[in-house]
Amino acid sequence: MSAQEDKIEELLDLADAARIDGKYDEAVQLYERVLESDPNSLRAHIGLGLIYSFGYKGMFMEACHELEKAIQLSPNEPQLWVWLGKAYQQVAWLEDDREMLLKSKWAFERALEIDPNNEEAIKQLRYLKEFGL
Repeated sequence: MSAQEDKIEELLDLADAARIDGKYDEAVQLYERVLESDPNSLRAHIGLGLIYSFGYKGMFMEACHELEKAIQLSPNEPQLWVWLGKAYQQVAWLEDDREMLLKSKWAFERALEIDPNNEEAIKQLRYLKEFGL
């Protein structure tokens, strides 16, 4: 591993620890530093997507964008599709946007295509069905 890769890995470890500890401002800054050096860092996009989906500064749409980028980098990871579906749901409820609910359904369906036994995707689709989707 190069010195640059070591530094990025160290920043990611610090960012993940800050995120887990609820130190979101610090984590966001660290993830952004990583992305300056490595715009395709899967861990950084996931970390930012999760923080934004927690409601950080009302950045729910940014959560969608970060998780979409993560999926571009790792399209066969069902958990990413579940997180994206939940992020779409948050935007849908906040903005009363049926189109985002449909995108949410699509993301959960995609998760099930990859992992037919994904309990969270099954649960979320059952929930959306109650709303006629």
